[in-house]
Amino acid sequence: MHCPSCGTVFEAPKGKRRSRPQECRLHALARAAFHQWPSDHDFRPKTEDNLRYWLTVQAGPAFVEVVKQQRLPDWADADELAAFMTAFIRTSTDDNQFVDIDGRLASTLRAKSTATMEHREYNALCSAIDDVLSSIGLQSDKLLSERAA
Repeated sequence: MHCPSCGTVFEAPKGKRRSRPQECRLHALARAAFHQWPSDHDFRPKTEDNLRYWLTVQAGPAFVEVVKQQRLPDWADADELAAFMTAFIRTSTDDNQFVDIDGRLASTLRAKSTATMEHREYNALCSAIDDVLSSIGLQSDKLLSERAA
């Protein structure tokens, strides 16, 4: 930003930081969802953190960092390669790494760090995670109230 009068350049003011209760709610939600995770779902979380990262990636591209992309060769069967890469990632010690195959493009994804997110962006993430859980058949409010009881 710059001052319209004198032209001095200065940093734009940072937005409000996410609140501690917001952060605690997201972690509690991931913990509750981990313990109630449907056994027939394709994704099988290894840990609560792994689930929280996966939910963040599923929340949408605004919350994802692309680590690497590779175009698949024509001879490679995308389904077999996806299964292999998913199995490989499952054995990885990095809980925040996921594979996405879109046509012939293979991507390694990571959940964006929430540590530097501002209040509005964090609210959008939490809302998107609630939507992801709802699409799986898990209601956030119900998970949290059952966990508290």
